[in-house]
Amino acid sequence: MLRALLLSLLLLPIGPALAEEETEPAAPTAPAIREVVEAGNYLFQRAFEDRDARALADLYTEDARVIPPGTAPIVGREAIAAFWGQLMETTQRVRLETDDVEADGGLAAEQGVAHLVANDGSESSIQYVVVWKRVGRRWHLHRDIWNAAPSARTEAAAEPESPPMEEESTPAPEGSAPAAEGSAPAPEPDVDLAPAPEPDVDLAPEPDVNLAP
Repeated sequence: MLRALLLSLLLLPIGPALAEEETEPAAPTAPAIREVVEAGNYLFQRAFEDRDARALADLYTEDARVIPPGTAPIVGREAIAAFWGQLMETTQRVRLETDDVEADGGLAAEQGVAHLVANDGSESSIQYVVVWKRVGRRWHLHRDIWNAAPSARTEAAAEPESPPMEEESTPAPEGSAPAAEGSAPAPEPDVDLAPAPEPDVDLAPEPDVNLAP
């Protein structure tokens, strides 16, 4: 019952103007297309946990492209089913978080983060962009590309460091030669500030001069 309800969300809402099959579907609003995308992501997660690679591949368009990092694009449902089938052998589950959705006519772009849990319990995250395409009255994944999400350590390393504080230097006295770069400061001269001794002056009495005629 829940699966049928979610599949119905992948269909565009049908109003009175859409009763006839040949009528062009109206463009969905932003909240409506986000609901469609999140419903498709739920079916993606369920198919992955059920190890149903065929059901997962059916969520893509017939000419869809899955573009893993560093490899050639995987084109078509058959190849996409084989790709996800191999990943299911080493991964327990995947959880998709939609960050943003923008729609224009029959295309919608989704940006989000996927959290994966491997069979050994280790966890990893990737950031992805999916282009959804409306085919008839249903929405399918049309382009699927991702790369590794930055870790907390990488984000911290990317933050600029504060410049080191410069120590204030005491200006050299006028007339002194500038010190060479990297050399140790010259020692201060050893100045003896003791008072100099007074000179020894001979104050002998004046001679006795006879001034008689």
